[in-house]
Amino acid sequence: MKSKLIFMTLSSFFMMSLTQSDKCTKPVYEIIPQANVLVLAGAKDSPVLSLYRLEEGVPTEIFTFPTLAFQECYTAYSLGMTIQQSPDKNKLLYSTTTDVAYCLVEQKSYPDPGLCNLYIMDISGPKATQKFLAHGFHEQWSPDGKLISFYGIQGNEEGLFICKPDGSDLKKLTGFVGRPYQWSHDSKMICVAGDFIYYIEVATSQVRNTGIETRTHHSHVIWSPDDVFTGFVRGFTTTPEDTTPYFKLLRDVYTTPSYALNTVYRNITNTPDEDEFVFQWSPDGKSIAFHTYTSSPKIEGEVYVVHSDGSKKINLSQDNTALNTLLCWSRDGSRVYFSEHSNGNYKIYSCKPDGTDKKVSKFKSTFLYSPDGKYVAYSGDNDIYIALSDESEVKGIPIYVEHGKPGYLPKVIGWTK
Repeated sequence: MKSKLIFMTLSSFFMMSLTQSDKCTKPVYEIIPQANVLVLAGAKDSPVLSLYRLEEGVPTEIFTFPTLAFQECYTAYSLGMTIQQSPDKNKLLYSTTTDVAYCLVEQKSYPDPGLCNLYIMDISGPKATQKFLAHGFHEQWSPDGKLISFYGIQGNEEGLFICKPDGSDLKKLTGFVGRPYQWSHDSKMICVAGDFIYYIEVATSQVRNTGIETRTHHSHVIWSPDDVFTGFVRGFTTTPEDTTPYFKLLRDVYTTPSYALNTVYRNITNTPDEDEFVFQWSPDGKSIAFHTYTSSPKIEGEVYVVHSDGSKKINLSQDNTALNTLLCWSRDGSRVYFSEHSNGNYKIYSCKPDGTDKKVSKFKSTFLYSPDGKYVAYSGDNDIYIALSDESEVKGIPIYVEHGKPGYLPKVIGWTK
């Protein structure tokens, strides 16, 4: 079975080649058999944006975006546009926006759905094909790949919609717009962090209000691996009268039994003087990793692991003079990866969940695992690297991107079969 890597970069006049790192002990095709990548390329001032498939060092153009769509793509990329890969790895889902008030002024928490375009792209064949699905944003695949969800507008109706990947069977689930949400792993439910925590039964569109207030418009929600619990962010603004987008937030991470009503929930981080927003369940669902954030007198943060019942909180970073941010758990849950920003320097560390065996990682930046978990892909030093996930003596393979004009750093999107 072939292993493929997808990444995105905006550059021009590019030339790419797979080469062996000076520190590597094996050639690339012994590490990743027939490694392939997809590249999105184009300069900031270019009207042409193209998608290339790189196979054994030879780039093949598989899609050219319409000229008028370039500004949309550039605007969305500058905001950190994410491309959602289908579970079967054969399709890409993404949205763009031309909502200037959202993109530039930053006075809106979400864009106007009518100014957003949602697309799906089939990358399974020799040439990629793209289809416009709807006006919408915040798109997600259901875990089984049978449905797509998004916030959008149809006629005069705004809300959370679902449809099949071909755009058929479009259905409105609720009138919520712009609030964080996530599918359950069995694809039967969607949890929404609105003013309250809501559960939506996909088959019937039934909405259940748990009665649990989030107390913030900047919440976050993640199901436990077995869907038994839901983790969410709850908090309040210390200056509710402040209308600027940068007012200080103090939030904690909570858990609640999934579908529970009558405000059953537990504060598991309990840091009243610090803010938490980013958290991740461990692969076995027994622990949660999270990082704190403070901005006064300077920006700092620590990374912790806590049992899912709120007990035994462990500080992994042990450095209150730097900004430490959580990256991810290892696939087997044996290590936690986090980054450290201090005095202009950036490092990635990993350690065991109990805080022991802390060491500097050989990975240069945020990384993604291959489907089998044996390899990772990441960007660093303006290149994309492939490495063994155990960080053994095979350090990684750089994929060099050369171009005539300054562009954007490559961005790893995902692996395909």
